[in-house]
Amino acid sequence: MRGCSVPVIAVSPIIGSDSVKGPTAKYMRELGLPVSATAVANYYSDFLDGFILDTQDEKDASEIRKMSISVKVAEILMKDLATKTKLANTVLDFSNNCSKRSLNLQKNGLSCGA
Repeated sequence: MRGCSVPVIAVSPIIGSDSVKGPTAKYMRELGLPVSATAVANYYSDFLDGFILDTQDEKDASEIRKMSISVKVAEILMKDLATKTKLANTVLDFSNNCSKRSLNLQKNGLSCGA
């Protein structure tokens, strides 16, 4: 993913102090990590260009920005088709306005999937 020529964007799997779905929070606790959007962003900070977190976690945005990761705050819980569509559009809009942190990777011949 580091060599991808387009921005790498992640949507937080955490809202508040719990996972949206699945065992993410459980695994984070077992690894000794705090269950938070900030912890997720930090874990993937080596290759993330942008991070979308829920409005409930807006307080974490400034800490994530300190990692040189662009941040978008939005409602990320998908309850129905309308909220799924809204989040998809948010991700697309954000990715169009988010730049790569390092374009030097392209000089090394790396591409998406490398």
